[in-house]
Amino acid sequence: MLSKLAILLKAFSETLRLLMERESLGGKGTTVVFPREGRIKAPIRDAIERNVFNSASIELDHETVRKRFLLRVQSSRVPFMTWSTG
Repeated sequence: MLSKLAILLKAFSETLRLLMERESLGGKGTTVVFPREGRIKAPIRDAIERNVFNSASIELDHETVRKRFLLRVQSSRVPFMTWSTG
């Protein structure tokens, strides 16, 4: 069981790494990762936005050398490691 979890976490980590690389090719700044049209069908995207993120958005911050995912809620920006641990 533990080895399956390790494989799952490794795959998830690699997916995030590839997403960071692909999304940050446009230069410096911030890129909205979710919600974004064209990625997920509208009814599914809207349901996730409404029921999971509650009008928040996920952004990729690549203003510095260190890239990171942020949860934006109104004017607040919370790093991934903060909001994903709870």
